[in-house]
Order: sequence, then C-alpha cells, then structure tokens
Amino acid sequence: MPHCIVDHSLSVESEVDLRAAINSIHQSMLASDLFVEPAIKVRLNAYVDYSVGGEVIPFAACIIRLLSGRTIEQKQDLSKRIFSTLQQAFGAACSCSVEIVDVENDCYTK
Repeated sequence: MPHCIVDHSLSVESEVDLRAAINSIHQSMLASDLFVEPAIKVRLNAYVDYSVGGEVIPFAACIIRLLSGRTIEQKQDLSKRIFSTLQQAFGAACSCSVEIVDVENDCYTK
C-alpha cells in the first residue's frame, strides 16, 4: 500500500507519455513522506467508452487506496499533490480528479 490507480480516456495516450506520468505520480507519492518507496504501486487503466458530464472529453481519475491511520490533513495534502501531478502529466484540457480511500488494516490481506 498505497495503490494508486489512474483511470483515463484512451484518447490521452496519443498526447501523454504514460511511462513519464507513472514516474511522476510515483515520485509525488514518495515526496509526500507518507510511504516507503517499495510500497508504492501505480497503475493506469485506459477507457474507450465513457462520459464526463454527458460529453466525451479527456479525463484522468485517480483513486488512491491507503491503509487507514492517516490524518485528514495528510490525505488532503496527498490529494492536492497528486491532483497537481495529474494536471501536469495529462494537461490542462484533461478533466482530473483524485479520491483517497481508506482501507481498514484488519481487512487487507497481501
């Protein structure tokens, strides 16, 4: 943990260096000082069929799954940090979002 899962429109793949985006997200997660590097996992999933507000526009939606125990301030900080990274990696025309999800320690098995 954490698992950082970025769903994105397939259309961004022609304009975005996905490997660079993964590396940037990884570095931002590491720079938060909340995680040790070997624990950080980043994945991207492309979608062909989707709707954003009833339109087909580029998007990148990040869900970060964390083991519970972080403060609200830490999660807000992380959310803002990753949002900024997404905007830089995917561009201003892309609709970006970040959601932080707590995973109960007692319910996570690896």
